[in-house]
Amino acid sequence: MSDGYDVQAIEARWQQRWLDEGSYDVDDDDPRPHWYTLCMYPYPSGRAHMGHVRNYTFGDLITRYRTMGGYAVLSPMGFDSFGLPAENAAIKTGRHPRGFTDERIDELTSSIRRIGAVYDWRRQVRSHDPSYIRWTQWIFLRLLEVGLAYRKQAPVNWCPGCQTVLANEQVVDGVCERSGDLVERRDLEQWFFRITDYAQQLLDDLDDLDWPERVKTMQRNWIGRSEGAEFDLVACDADGTAVDGGATVRVFTTRPDTSFGMTYAVMAPEHPLVDALTAPDRRDAVAAFVATARATSDVDRMSSEGSLDKRGVFTGSHLRNPFTGRAVPLYLADYVLMGYGTGAIMAVPAEDQRDWDFAAAHDLPVVRTVEPPPDFDGQAFTGDGPHVNSGFLDGMEKGPAIDAAIAFLEGESGRSTSACATGWSAGSASGAAPSPSCTARPAACSPCPTTSCRCWPPTTSSSGPRASRRCAPTRASCTRRARRATAPPPARPTRWTPSWTRRGTSCASATRGTTMHRSAARRRRRGCRSTSTSAGSSTPSCT
Repeated sequence: MSDGYDVQAIEARWQQRWLDEGSYDVDDDDPRPHWYTLCMYPYPSGRAHMGHVRNYTFGDLITRYRTMGGYAVLSPMGFDSFGLPAENAAIKTGRHPRGFTDERIDELTSSIRRIGAVYDWRRQVRSHDPSYIRWTQWIFLRLLEVGLAYRKQAPVNWCPGCQTVLANEQVVDGVCERSGDLVERRDLEQWFFRITDYAQQLLDDLDDLDWPERVKTMQRNWIGRSEGAEFDLVACDADGTAVDGGATVRVFTTRPDTSFGMTYAVMAPEHPLVDALTAPDRRDAVAAFVATARATSDVDRMSSEGSLDKRGVFTGSHLRNPFTGRAVPLYLADYVLMGYGTGAIMAVPAEDQRDWDFAAAHDLPVVRTVEPPPDFDGQAFTGDGPHVNSGFLDGMEKGPAIDAAIAFLEGESGRSTSACATGWSAGSASGAAPSPSCTARPAACSPCPTTSCRCWPPTTSSSGPRASRRCAPTRASCTRRARRATAPPPARPTRWTPSWTRRGTSCASATRGTTMHRSAARRRRRGCRSTSTSAGSSTPSCT
């Protein structure tokens, strides 16, 4: 007579047997057909919760199914363990973040093992381990050498409590989701990756991916590649006469053919020319507006909600429309961001509804340059039609008019492209792998050796967020690099470090997913299969 099914005893016995026999360990030269299953590496916050169980069950099912089908299934496990939660916990408890993180990894590992998930645990990686950080630094230097890593000033979300930069997702109702402190907007010099160079390739490769169409649509919208033209608007007086030594504002537009209808221009509040182009009698109003905009998240600023008379301010300056020679007033508006295009736009209210609404709120003129159909009774007309009130473009349709407008501008610009996806900010988050370079010159940069440089996470005292930020070298070669430094090397945020470990992983995050799907597309072209199994896992197979 059976005593019943003893779940704990049976599970423990079989799990130990799989471990002892290496049932799911896979060597590189395994003769069986190869299959690769990879689930998004977790942040080790403690024991597994139901979100972990759900996610890793999907990967576990595929690993077991393909193994029973005769495949050598490589299914590794790792930990996205270099991040702010460990820093914050260290500050609260007074403990070193490495010890805290290692304990959390042990807890999570134990939980994952107990639910019976099968992995090749020999291949475990931890993103806070110096031997792993070495390779993130190596990749960084390769990007730097080919010009894909660069530094510039950019506005960031700054939490005074955590003393670090926050992603937009970490700002909730204007406060830090962790500390509750009011988030500030600050201009900081930081590292960026030039992902915009690959905007078209990212779009093209999306077609090859076996992803849900809604996810691919999100990716296309995030990349947001646009074709148009860039040209300069010269500072002038109210009569259109150029100001001696006046600034020029470069704008990007997808519709240069509508430039005859430009009746005002708009800059982002963070634009570097704001101070130079603000009239003395407008400084107080502009300063107050800029402060308000800086305290607002990019997501809220791009929202269509809110009265537009409160979302813009006149600078007191004018710019000259190169198509008409007339002066147009220059405004600041919170919905214009420095990260898209040039940080300044020409406004054509007759052909753009937001421009129309802004013009109505600020009592600005409207000039139609595209003739709407006779039965049109709306406000801004965004359709196609013959050009009117457009000088040499009159009578032309959209395509020829765009070409003619760009030809007119060729002396100072030409065709240009822009993307909503901006250079990927590597940020200044302290809970991340330190930058390996103490200077922006590639020839003078190299990874810091673990035995001679305390760029690594410290293993003694100093658990504060910036305890490991500065390079404190002891070898001569590292010392020479430190002497050349003009600023302490900014650290990379938690989103940087694990990206290389999950090549080909599908991810719900637009930023992560876009940066990774190119490798998945390349595998597909080589005869590999990639099937998304969850928001954070995929199973490519190369045969």
